[in-house]
Amino acid sequence: MNPRNAVLGLFAALVLAGCSPPSLPGGNPAADGQASAPSLRIVSPKDGDSVQQPVAIEYVITGIDANAIQQYRLRVAIDSPPISTTDVVLTGLQGTVVLSSDKLVTGRRNLVFTLVKSDGTTPANPAATVRVRGVTIAGGR
Repeated sequence: MNPRNAVLGLFAALVLAGCSPPSLPGGNPAADGQASAPSLRIVSPKDGDSVQQPVAIEYVITGIDANAIQQYRLRVAIDSPPISTTDVVLTGLQGTVVLSSDKLVTGRRNLVFTLVKSDGTTPANPAATVRVRGVTIAGGR
């Protein structure tokens, strides 16, 4: 049997058995029924930025379905060990959340953003955590 016929035969057998063929590189794993790990990207602030309170955080999340966003929160820890930790409700896969003013967090700070499930667990994917260093936070009540 030539190789082309063997591949076609395997494909036909998978279809008849009710299995999906393997996805091609660059395919969408979530669409193929495989679980995908969520990833977080912080658009702003960036390392070294100066911001005014209340602080606007612009984010983008990939690797989860838009309908699943209500199962996640954005945890913001200021410094390590944290002097302040806040969980913020997310309303979409991308957007802006605002951290309320707090005079205890003014100054030059390192920020750690982590996607957290509503039950408090964190995804196993390291890309679900982003560190932003040396942000100067001004203002506060």
